Amino acid sequence: MIAFLSSLNNGTGNKVTIERIRSYFLSYPTLLCNVDDYSTAEELKVVLNKSKVKCIVGLHIIKAGKLLVDCDIPYILTFGGTDLNQSPKDVCKLQNRIISQAKYFVAFSTGMRDKALQIWPGINKDKIIVQPQGVVTCQSDSSLQNILQVYPAMQEFGDVLSKFQTSLKLFLFVGGIRPVKDPMYLIETFSKWHMSDSSIHFVIIGPELHKEYSNDCRKLVDRSPGVWWFPVMTLEHVHCLMKHSFALVNSSINEGMAGAILEAMDIGVPVIARCNYSNQSIITDMVNGLLYSNQQEFLEKAKTLIDESTLRANIAINAKAYIQSHNDWRKENNTYVNLIENVVSS
Repeated sequence: MIAFLSSLNNGTGNKVTIERIRSYFLSYPTLLCNVDDYSTAEELKVVLNKSKVKCIVGLHIIKAGKLLVDCDIPYILTFGGTDLNQSPKDVCKLQNRIISQAKYFVAFSTGMRDKALQIWPGINKDKIIVQPQGVVTCQSDSSLQNILQVYPAMQEFGDVLSKFQTSLKLFLFVGGIRPVKDPMYLIETFSKWHMSDSSIHFVIIGPELHKEYSNDCRKLVDRSPGVWWFPVMTLEHVHCLMKHSFALVNSSINEGMAGAILEAMDIGVPVIARCNYSNQSIITDMVNGLLYSNQQEFLEKAKTLIDESTLRANIAINAKAYIQSHNDWRKENNTYVNLIENVVSS
């Protein structure tokens, strides 16, 4: 039995990632564990021992690792952006115990590996395997109208769609609603743009992961013409919505490796992403995506994307080629299968 341990909030990259990794082990008995279901390591240990688990894959040291303290079952940890980009000082001692016991670590990029080595210099570098996230998209042929009919909260946007038809410019944000993802960063920029060009619309979709920030975000959306908040959707519907969008917008202050960016690139939708080390490791500006450092630069890049259809087409082609070269799910599959087989056999 192999256990997969992660946060499983609907609509989050964590859930998509851990479920994709678990799917590589269809020939094995597996157990999917939600970190939010256990308050102590002992509670999880009872479940793991009862299920005769031989190996654990944990996503995020902070979220999953806290439940693996003194665990006597071998485990592999995959670094998340939160682990490396937000201060680990408060849980450093706990993490050191977890780090010393892990059999392997997986980092999505060399940048993430190097950050991990700075934070925990005691890690054996050879234990860190660099494996970019794999990408699997569900590109259905459903129309945007069909998607809107599934979600009553989106009916009003259906009227907008009917009005503009093919002239609508839909910019899409996909991600958890919390400060580090910063969806509020561009709301006023989009609303002002919409007031001068009513075909411009900004849609935010994602689970509310930070109550205070989400409340502030919702209030700002409510008073911002041209900005919409959609409910959490199935992954297939999110990918369909991406397909019908003009561009995906990323506004994160920092990232690990944003699944939504990779998915949009695979689908062929241009990405306009905020500059941070992770986004810059994926996107080459004006080649396979667009990068911006402030609201004004975002507006300039977005308008360039509208005005230059050849640039938009080339970005989509280059983005798809990048994903095929760097984020093939088959490579990710082989990496995790090999790691787990090494752990179990030893």
